[in-house]
Amino acid sequence: MLLGFYIFQGIKSSEAKKILVEDIDLTNYKIYLRGDKRTDERVVSLKIKQILLISDYLLNERKKLKNYHKSNSLILTNGDVHSQQNTLQRLTEKLREQNKYFVALSQIRNSVISI
Repeated sequence: MLLGFYIFQGIKSSEAKKILVEDIDLTNYKIYLRGDKRTDERVVSLKIKQILLISDYLLNERKKLKNYHKSNSLILTNGDVHSQQNTLQRLTEKLREQNKYFVALSQIRNSVISI
């Protein structure tokens, strides 16, 4: 699901960390991305193929994580407050294992923007 946001919506890591459950609108295939000092808030469209993954995560997988009731953040982990960044680092490492040319998640975002 998370990798799909980088591929299909071209989001940044800082945006991914801020997504809340209520920012996802599965009915209208939209996701609200919060802005920061450098970027404006925006609404981007979800691809139909992402809806099933996101829905399954929200209805099933997210509930299995131990801090499920403590946070409204979309990206939950089983660890501490730094776990979102650790999750993104683990995703980066897995992608590097599969592709020796992969450097960083921003690389995916940049390739989406240039298409």
